Amino acid sequence: MTPHGVGSAHDEEAVGAVYDHGLAKRLVRYLRPYLKEIVLSVALLLAISLLEVAGPYLTKVATFSKPPEIGDKWPAEGYFIPSKRAFLAEFEKRASPNTVQRLLLTVAEAKTAAPSAGH
Repeated sequence: MTPHGVGSAHDEEAVGAVYDHGLAKRLVRYLRPYLKEIVLSVALLLAISLLEVAGPYLTKVATFSKPPEIGDKWPAEGYFIPSKRAFLAEFEKRASPNTVQRLLLTVAEAKTAAPSAGH
C-alpha cells in the first residue's frame, strides 16, 4: 500500500485464485466458433516443428550413409577427400612460390622452437 491507502501496481499480494474454472469455461465458449482454426493451427505448428528437425537429420543421413573417398580426386569433382599428395599438388598450383617458401620457413621455425617450448 502507498501512504495514501491506494494500492500500487507493484503490490505482490495474491488477488485471487491462479486458475478460475468459471473464467476458463467462458473463454472456451468464445473460442468454440474458431475450433477448426485452432485445431489447424496446432496441427501446422506440430508439422513445422517436425520439419525443422527433419532437415538436419536428413543432412546427417545423406552425409554419413556413404563416406567420402580418399584419393587423388579434388572435392570439386565430387564427394572426395584429397590424399596428401593430391592436396600438396593442388596447393602448389594455386599458391605463389613466395607463399610456399614462407610457409615452409614458418613450419621449419615451429619445429626448431617446439622442443624448447616444452621445457
